[in-house]
Amino acid sequence: MNILIPFIAGTAAGIFNYTGLWLTVCKMPEVKRPLLLVSSSFILRTGLILGIFYLVIQGSWQKMVICLVGFLLTRIFFIRYFRPRKQKIKVLTERL
Repeated sequence: MNILIPFIAGTAAGIFNYTGLWLTVCKMPEVKRPLLLVSSSFILRTGLILGIFYLVIQGSWQKMVICLVGFLLTRIFFIRYFRPRKQKIKVLTERL
């Protein structure tokens, strides 16, 4: 079983999902109807990810696990990369 293809597909799906989520959150203050933006972004991202997973796993639970590992590792990377720095948190708490 080739494990590289499901891992790359899961990683690509994670990059698409979390980049789309980040862009959606950044655009929310600028749009007139943020609920429409958030809901349409969610539906688009979820549909594409489910489609990618469906095409890649082909009924194999092993491929599904590998795909999910790639997806979750991407999530961990995005959380660590986009986490606010400690200095910013300190400034915010001093204002309170």
